[in-house]
Amino acid sequence: MGELRYDGRTALITGAGRGLGRAYAELLASRGATVIVNDLGPQSVDHEDGAADPAVIEAIRGNGGKAEVIYADLTQEDAARELAREALRRLGKVDIFLHNAGTATGSLDHHLNLHLKGAVWVMSELWASMVKRQFGRVLITVSGVGMYGSGAGGKRADDDATAGIGENWLYGVAKAGAYGFTRHLANRGRASNIRVNAIAPIAYTAAARHATTGRTEDPAGRLAWIREACTPERAAPVAGYLVHEDTEVTGEVWRAAGGKVARIFVAETAGIEDLDLTLETVRDSIDQIRDEAAYTVPASSGVG
Repeated sequence: MGELRYDGRTALITGAGRGLGRAYAELLASRGATVIVNDLGPQSVDHEDGAADPAVIEAIRGNGGKAEVIYADLTQEDAARELAREALRRLGKVDIFLHNAGTATGSLDHHLNLHLKGAVWVMSELWASMVKRQFGRVLITVSGVGMYGSGAGGKRADDDATAGIGENWLYGVAKAGAYGFTRHLANRGRASNIRVNAIAPIAYTAAARHATTGRTEDPAGRLAWIREACTPERAAPVAGYLVHEDTEVTGEVWRAAGGKVARIFVAETAGIEDLDLTLETVRDSIDQIRDEAAYTVPASSGVG
């Protein structure tokens, strides 16, 4: 089987000025894609000394690739929608949308706007053109914190609100919402050759450094593994595959971490069925209800 390439494809990648997004942009561009790099502003991207353009743009162009930058604040609806419209004006089409922009800090509203609503606003502008052309590849970034909950119980060493819910992990709520949006778009896009998936990467980026600040105990060695093995470059091939035209997968969440690739899914156990269900029946059937030996992974809710 030959090399997977993106010749003739165009990609809009958010949060691509550094870290994971930069690795995604450089990989796609190296395989032939024309890339629009989005980030918040010049202060949010890597720069080489004396260079006018972001380092990611310099690197892509230096290797013969095509890329340009559009700065936009995705927490603002007008700016997010204009980003999508400007990408369409410059490129003529957007084949690939990869929503990577994110932060580990801020209020719940900020997290919802950036991680969830930003994707909604951009896709609201891109969707019609993807349907018209009968092609689209969309990848939305989620998180293990959103899928599983915080490994620190939402509390770090500097969090003295022992009775609170842990503001530092409110971003997990937004990431969980991004998973729901992924599933919805995937079902909407099946008939139009639009594949929509989510990636749950682990990489030692600025956000990861903040998320692990104050966590000194590491009995299983996980924090050391994240710092040493989980580079953005080891997550990029997973993202790249999920946005390639050959990809038939849709509506799934894939983990990408330190060379590990796995699928994360929400399942439903066989459980019990009893038309005369009582409180006591639920109590007495708890083992059967929770038994994971037989389960299904529903393609949709079946309603709505």
